Amino acid sequence: MSPGNIEEKIRRKENRFLALVRRYPGISRQSCAQKMGISTFNISRLAQSLLERNLIVEGETTSGNNCGRPSTPLLLNPEYQYFAGIDLEAEYWRFVIIDFRGNLIHSQQYDFCRCASRTDYIEQLSNLLTQAIDASGEHWEKVNALGVGAPGFVDHETGIVENYEILPDFKRIPLLDICTLVSGKPSFITNNILCLATRSLWKKDGTEHKVLIHAAIRSGISTAFNIRDNVFYGRNKQAGELGLFLVDGAPLQESAGLSVLKRRLPNLDQDFWHGTPEQVKQGFRSKKIKTIITKAMEQIATCLANAAAFMDNDEIIVYSTLFKHENLIWEILRNAFVKYRKLQGLKPLKITRCGDSEFYVATGAALYALDQQYLRKTPNQA
Repeated sequence: MSPGNIEEKIRRKENRFLALVRRYPGISRQSCAQKMGISTFNISRLAQSLLERNLIVEGETTSGNNCGRPSTPLLLNPEYQYFAGIDLEAEYWRFVIIDFRGNLIHSQQYDFCRCASRTDYIEQLSNLLTQAIDASGEHWEKVNALGVGAPGFVDHETGIVENYEILPDFKRIPLLDICTLVSGKPSFITNNILCLATRSLWKKDGTEHKVLIHAAIRSGISTAFNIRDNVFYGRNKQAGELGLFLVDGAPLQESAGLSVLKRRLPNLDQDFWHGTPEQVKQGFRSKKIKTIITKAMEQIATCLANAAAFMDNDEIIVYSTLFKHENLIWEILRNAFVKYRKLQGLKPLKITRCGDSEFYVATGAALYALDQQYLRKTPNQA
């Protein structure tokens, strides 16, 4: 075997090892050996190499099994390197930095303004990233790579956003090239909704044996799927555009996306759109507001019920600033989903609001970059 092949084989083993330590913080060498199907001797050598390079650290030794042998837990070293993530939607541009364990250590949000031309969008994207890097200070020095959660339809080979249907002039935007050039870091791109599923694999316990639907109600409306410890990407990595489901002859996001609802109800303040219960209750005193919001939630519930019937999943998790808090809007969506599920003749299905999740997509983008650099988990494709 050539030296190059040996190095690649070792790197693959290291990546599998790191993936296990990421998935099971505090895992022992013996458990890693069992899960990887290799000897404890080889695992010990692998662990020692990673310890010496500071990718992992040892926790406090715990009492052992019935034979009395102590177990030393292994953990990712949070300070080894940092990763940055970007989430772009029609109204906001978000930026985060995470440590090597995936913990959020820095976040920023800026308004993303509608532009009159493609050139103006490119300039705005460059300026926002430059501004965010400057504001992140010394954290940026430790950043290894940048993940980008892109909106609309992305050519994953070139990193170009071919079309973002919510912003008419946002076409053929070389988003990956912009981020690579401005950041000077290795950059990786995927659809922003898929970043939610990536974050879930890292952060939500008990997902490895479940099928989950993640539904984001933002400027557009999208879904992402975790299928038994994997992110489902689809053949062209475009899976998840719930907003393109047709309702009354038009795409769902044209009647129920937040950017559309805000244009139809321009006098509502930010507290309403951030789901503050008292502001929602006050807004619903207007028959017009209550009617528009109720219809939108019922349309979303219909599409979610249909998606769930097709996927036969374990749970739906809903992300939206509207549902930052338990409120009347969430009650409408949840009750409508339960009603449609019953009309379909299907068993009840758990539907959960995620709460304060504004930076989850950006965090998922950073974790995607970490995965690409170190864990290289190949996505399932249909």
